[in-house]
Amino acid sequence: MENDWRLNGQEDYLINVSLKYTRYVSSKTNEHEHCIFCWHKFMEDCTDVIDCSIFGYLTLDNKYWICDKCFEDFKELFKWDIVK
Repeated sequence: MENDWRLNGQEDYLINVSLKYTRYVSSKTNEHEHCIFCWHKFMEDCTDVIDCSIFGYLTLDNKYWICDKCFEDFKELFKWDIVK
């Protein structure tokens, strides 16, 4: 896992953080976001978009999104806590 191309220093700010599984909602300035690991796209409507999700894991400060695959791959390494 240490040589995974998706790991680029996220351990500096994502170890032991709490995450919530939530629906993406666009804002006036952002119509989409990306997974902090693999750049997977999050949008409100993924109908015409390849490699896109409506739901994902989000840090409680609403800063970093994590897709389902990266969450599963890195949950033990990063020791995330899930908040309901």
